[in-house]
Amino acid sequence: MKKVISFLILCIILVGLIGCSKGNQNEQTKRLLTSDEIIKIVFEQFPKERKEAITFDLKEIKLNKIILEEKMGSITDKHFIGKEVYEIEFTIKDKSVRPTNRFVFATLENYKIIGYGYVD
Repeated sequence: MKKVISFLILCIILVGLIGCSKGNQNEQTKRLLTSDEIIKIVFEQFPKERKEAITFDLKEIKLNKIILEEKMGSITDKHFIGKEVYEIEFTIKDKSVRPTNRFVFATLENYKIIGYGYVD
């Protein structure tokens, strides 16, 4: 009887440990995305019109981590003000429009767009 109970307790502990290790693997996988992959994830969230207006050249798109300030643009989720986020700078196709760059802010955790930056 003691062997059966010990075996069941061991199984429960192992299942718990396996579950925890899989959760950590998902977190590690998110952190291992390349800049190009993050840019693609953010780009796919754009509406069709914005996608068509942007030059999608990974060599020209810039990705930075910044501390988000309210004065930086139109922020839809104010919760991220004062926190570190991605700032992605895209270039638009229409070269007659000045400036030709457009800024997007996205979360570090799930790369969700949280706002658009002002341009000079």
